[in-house]
Amino acid sequence: MKICLINFAITQAGLRDQMLSLVVGIEKADLEQERLNLVETNAKNEKILTEKEDEILGDLKKSDPQTILNEDTLINKL
Repeated sequence: MKICLINFAITQAGLRDQMLSLVVGIEKADLEQERLNLVETNAKNEKILTEKEDEILGDLKKSDPQTILNEDTLINKL
């Protein structure tokens, strides 16, 4: 069972970031779009990294400790 907790508390840093984003969006729309693209790319890369880590840990868990060094596919993933 997974539980997702969402914190709706407002912080000064969060408000500052939102205001900065609005100002930059008005003054330099292309720069703000580039920042949003970078944030999106970063989120996708974090997801891929987590999936790869889970895959590697799953493979390590399934492998036999006595023969783990002989498994080329597992070694190449690392």
